[in-house]
Amino acid sequence: MARSTSRKRRRRRREFHHGSTRPGSAPGAIPGQLEAPSHAVPTQLTVFAITPDDVVEHRSVRAIDTPPIPTTPDSFLWVDAAGLSDIHALSELARRFHIHPLALEDVLHVHQRAKVEQFDAQVFVVARMPEWHQDLEEGIAPQATDGQSLNHDRLISDQLSIFLGNNYLLTIQERLGDCFEPLRHRLRQRHGSLRIRTPGHLLHAILDAIIDSYFPIVEHLGARLEEIEDHFMSAEKAQHDLREVHDVRVNLLQLRRMIWPFREAIGQLMRSDSPLLDSEVRLYLRDCYDHTVQLIDVIETYREICAELRELHYAQVSQQANETMRVLTVISTLFIPMTFIAGVYGMNFDPNVSPWNMPELRWWFGYPLALLLMSAVATGMITFFLRRRWI
Repeated sequence: MARSTSRKRRRRRREFHHGSTRPGSAPGAIPGQLEAPSHAVPTQLTVFAITPDDVVEHRSVRAIDTPPIPTTPDSFLWVDAAGLSDIHALSELARRFHIHPLALEDVLHVHQRAKVEQFDAQVFVVARMPEWHQDLEEGIAPQATDGQSLNHDRLISDQLSIFLGNNYLLTIQERLGDCFEPLRHRLRQRHGSLRIRTPGHLLHAILDAIIDSYFPIVEHLGARLEEIEDHFMSAEKAQHDLREVHDVRVNLLQLRRMIWPFREAIGQLMRSDSPLLDSEVRLYLRDCYDHTVQLIDVIETYREICAELRELHYAQVSQQANETMRVLTVISTLFIPMTFIAGVYGMNFDPNVSPWNMPELRWWFGYPLALLLMSAVATGMITFFLRRRWI
């Protein structure tokens, strides 16, 4: 178990530090000197050309074949790039959409926290998308001491970089797989297309989908806490439950680190004076902000429950130790007078030398009398303890 925990800690450190620049490196990514992260997956491009009358989807598009940015006010592009291994494709997208070198560097260094940056004709948004990942090493699931399978799922987060322009929205994902499939389905079926009239409305829809993806994870963690709380009083499962509480607490802490900057980023978008975000989009962003506040409240509540469960576990351990110590103390207290009596009669003074040297050693019932005396003392002490409710 300790070895598995150390592997998880090393993996978290690698996930946090991957893609970081060397100390002293020049700021900004030069397209000719770009390097993909070590964990990068193949890049896949999908383009939605959205007009008031139609939505055209282009799958598996090369960056060089990306449709031109529309010039009409009611038409725009949604270019979605998933994966960071194709540096040439990312460089071409950076050239076509005039991405600032500093923003491009943040795209490749995927340890960024949620934030918003404004450039001359572009708004750059970084968001974190949560995802459950099955953590199996060598294909064998770890087993608990009571024979039950431990929960070997872990929470990871993918970075999503969003570039909002006049007639386009460019999204660059760290890995394949996202929570935007319902949004794509709406676009393909033309459902709700009246709300997605501008790139700003599409930005809100994407941020809203990311926020909605947090709720099932938080609910799952809450359900795990309820299950732990239900049978937490069982002594034989206490250690297993404590490990479960620790895992939930770690996941909640990671969610908190992801959602707090996300809330500040959405608040910054609400207060932005960029012409790319009209008053209607800011109104919808207010709803996103309320959802992030709700998530933070629930996460904080669950973290308090984790702390209370840990304190309950330690209180149980302390209570069990106190019960054990009380039993041992009663036993020791009972044997103290009996040990004294036995010690007195074990001094071996010779009664033949002096009549004061333990004359009861010559009595016919001396030994039974000593045992009776010990039993009487023990019985009296037990009666006294019971009346004082010490036992």
